[in-house]
Amino acid sequence: MLDYEEKTVLEIAGCTCDRCKQRMTPVDLEFHERLSVRFLAGFDSIFGDGNVANIDLCPRCLKETLGDWLHITPPEGM
Repeated sequence: MLDYEEKTVLEIAGCTCDRCKQRMTPVDLEFHERLSVRFLAGFDSIFGDGNVANIDLCPRCLKETLGDWLHITPPEGM
């Protein structure tokens, strides 16, 4: 016999680029190429001890701001 329990799950409904303020939702192709970074700053961090740093960028802003340092390679087998 299987036992079940109810769960509440959070699902991302959308994302706003912190740079250009473009709103993206899962039905938008750009949503799936966005960059979301979130981390906890450590001891004596330049971001402040224990602070949370985060950013969300749309693909266009990601390319414009970090494009010079991104390593883009074709998929294997191509």
